Amino acid sequence: MFFYSNDRDQSRRDFRGLVDLAVRTAPPCRAKVHLARGEDESFVVALIYPAECDEEISSWLLAGEYKTDGVAEGGTGAVQRYYDRDAEILDRHQLFAKSQSPSRTGEELLACLKMAVQR
Repeated sequence: MFFYSNDRDQSRRDFRGLVDLAVRTAPPCRAKVHLARGEDESFVVALIYPAECDEEISSWLLAGEYKTDGVAEGGTGAVQRYYDRDAEILDRHQLFAKSQSPSRTGEELLACLKMAVQR
């Protein structure tokens, strides 16, 4: 998903807003966020994630009340256009999904050492 602006400060706020949302509420899947500048001095905040997570990401953004002032675009074609554009990345951040499996204690790990499958 891409959020466009001609204003650097607005784009930086949009970028920070996405990162802050991920800190408050983990996204549904792993994703990366770029703040980038194109050759025409336009700016884009790129939220790149697996295509199969599209509905979950949209719901996460809506639930987190994420809003921008500019144009938004999504889809696999938009991702390809972004990479083809070869924009200058000004800032980047990796977002991590909340773990689906609970962490185990050292004792639990040692007790499971000879099991065939570890999760």
